Amino acid sequence: MKKTLLALALAVAAGGAQAVNTVPGAISLYDLIYDDPNNVTSITAGDKVFSQWKQTFFGASDPQGAIQLNNIFVTPLSDGGDNPGPGINIDFTDQMTVTGDGVYAYRDFTIEFNVSTIGSKQIKDNLLDFGNPPSVLTWTVDGLNDLGIAVEEWVYDLQGNQLAHKFIEFSVLDDVQTRNWPDSAAFAPQDEIRVKKNFLVWSMDVTDTATLGGIEQRFSQQDVPEPASLALLSLGLFGIGVARRRRS
Repeated sequence: MKKTLLALALAVAAGGAQAVNTVPGAISLYDLIYDDPNNVTSITAGDKVFSQWKQTFFGASDPQGAIQLNNIFVTPLSDGGDNPGPGINIDFTDQMTVTGDGVYAYRDFTIEFNVSTIGSKQIKDNLLDFGNPPSVLTWTVDGLNDLGIAVEEWVYDLQGNQLAHKFIEFSVLDDVQTRNWPDSAAFAPQDEIRVKKNFLVWSMDVTDTATLGGIEQRFSQQDVPEPASLALLSLGLFGIGVARRRRS
């Protein structure tokens, strides 16, 4: 059977393939992680602050293929809505691209950051999706391939309790595609959370290439009643209970 080269681009974020480093407000991941000696550099989207960035792991089949954090860009996303709420887009440019080596070529990268609120709205869930620029898999249809991109995420409260786990993937194994995105999870409203995110790109065949272009992260939110409002609500419920007992 004649080998046919396929290229599938996933344009899963509005705006096409334009790199987000051209967008006002974009900050390189290097600046977020290393520029400030106290590691307090942050990026703000609406009333949500993304801070305390850390790179906790990087591995690659090519020992010379160190990741260039100054070529990865984070852009705030905020349209004033609550569902989805504010978030970020991460543009990897060319830093998460792998062409097969005949064995198993890969790039494996993990970061962590905090998300906190500076307004009255707490974080109550989040959404993970492929972002902008689009991610691309290119492979030869021959029944012998293994390549893909996957993003796994864990969300914790500040005491270290896991609140959510998400996983998105686009891969090809022996010409069979797996498509699994977006993914979301709900949890109890929080003023601040810790997010751990792992990015994996892999390819085996020398004719196959996988590229993670970008990911989009959104955090839905809700208003939290003021303490005085809660007290009034409790008093009102108590009064209703007393009235019911008197009638009975």
